[in-house]
Amino acid sequence: MASACTSGDTPRISTEVADTTSTPIAVAATGQAERDPDDDLLEDDLLDDDLFDEALDAEPVVAWKERSFKGNSDYAITDVDGIEVIDASTDGQASVLYKRQQINLLNTDSISWRWKVDAVYDNTLERTRGGDDFPARVYVVYQAGLSPLNTLTINYVWSSSEPVGASWLNPYTDRARMVVLQSGAARAGEWVAETRNVVDDFKQYFNRDVSELSGYAVMIDGDNTGSSGRSAFSHLQFE
Repeated sequence: MASACTSGDTPRISTEVADTTSTPIAVAATGQAERDPDDDLLEDDLLDDDLFDEALDAEPVVAWKERSFKGNSDYAITDVDGIEVIDASTDGQASVLYKRQQINLLNTDSISWRWKVDAVYDNTLERTRGGDDFPARVYVVYQAGLSPLNTLTINYVWSSSEPVGASWLNPYTDRARMVVLQSGAARAGEWVAETRNVVDDFKQYFNRDVSELSGYAVMIDGDNTGSSGRSAFSHLQFE
């Protein structure tokens, strides 16, 4: 496992295409969506084979894909000493960066990552449709069948106002659960490490026994509240 970043060891992120280790995410708007990003991701992206890599062979190299909901958040990926770092920002836009990848939870039941926000939003309405914006999210996605009605997601969020440990159903769909891991600006500007047992969380929040995931994602959005923000993600892995 690569060495971890600390709050004093902030990765530098380049948005210039210098070589294959520093690749900005291609931005291609697909139109605005009236529904929440969670709902569109559930119903469209995770079931649309055209948006994913053609095969899920042994040890596949799965590329990140971007989906626009209202304009495009800005995502850039770079390699810092062998560690993939995703830099994210929004100025009132909403798009998600995701991977379609089968994760066997019998072997790796937990996800871990590090994330950082520059600041939080002036937003006390995160449980409502009008306030459903977060400076940082990490999704995990479970799909039991071909129907989108059998797809469930957990959104681990850095909240601007809700307390750590709070959780609620997404205001647009009861198939997505929001779970607050960090709250407020007390740790803004600091790399914070997280680990979640995905199997336990799906059991707790959906009373569902899961053995594999079908995808995961990171996101920053500000479209509902007109918010601007910056965040970053690194060391995202299953273990």
